[in-house]
Amino acid sequence: MAVLFNGILGGFKGKVGSVVGAKWKGIQTMRSLPEVVKRRHKSERCRHDRACFGKAAILMRDALKLVRVGFGVQKKQRTAYVAAMSENRKFFYWEDDQVKIDFPQIKLSRGNLPRLDHFTIHNDLEDKLVVQWDWHESFYLNKVFCDLFLFVCREDLDYTKCYKADAKASDLHFEIPITNDMKGHQLHIYGFYGINNELKTDRFSGTSYVTITL
Repeated sequence: MAVLFNGILGGFKGKVGSVVGAKWKGIQTMRSLPEVVKRRHKSERCRHDRACFGKAAILMRDALKLVRVGFGVQKKQRTAYVAAMSENRKFFYWEDDQVKIDFPQIKLSRGNLPRLDHFTIHNDLEDKLVVQWDWHESFYLNKVFCDLFLFVCREDLDYTKCYKADAKASDLHFEIPITNDMKGHQLHIYGFYGINNELKTDRFSGTSYVTITL
C-alpha cells in the first residue's frame, strides 16, 4: 500500500502494483520494480565484473571526502560518487585470477584548471614523505589561494588517507607522516587543487599522480 501526497494527483510513496514511488533530492519519482532473475550459477565473467566493481567502490568510498569536492558539480543530478564510479570503473580489470588497478589513470577530480606541474614525491626525511610541485598562476583565484587536496592509498587498498584542504597549492610542498602501514608497500598519491565556494567545474584542476615504494 502506498501513501499519497497532495491527493490523487500528487506524488506517492510506497509500492503500487509494479511501480514504486519515492523522493530523491526533493523530487517525487516513480520507477518500475526490477525484474527478478534467479540464477543459481553466476557466469565467470559476472563474478569478475562484480569483483572489479567492488574494488572500485572501495577506493571511491575511501576517497569520498575528496570525490565530493573534485566531482561535486554534476549534470543530470548525478551524485559525485556515481560520477566518480562512472569515470574510474574502467580502470579496474580482471587479470591473472585477481583484480588489477591501473592506478595512474584514477581520477579524483574533474576540472579545467591545469594540473599540478612536476608533481613528485621524496622520502629524504626519516619519518615523512615530501610531495612537491611547481608554481602556477591558477593557484591564485578570486583573491583566494587555492586549497590542496591529496589522497594516499596502498597498492592493496588496505591503507588509505585523505588530506582535505590541509594546505594551499601555493605552498609548493606537503609533508606526509610515514606510518607502519606504509612501510614495505607501494604507495599511490593523487593530488588536485581548487576552491570550493563556487559551483563551477573550472574551479578545480585535474588529478595529478605519483607513486613511491618504501
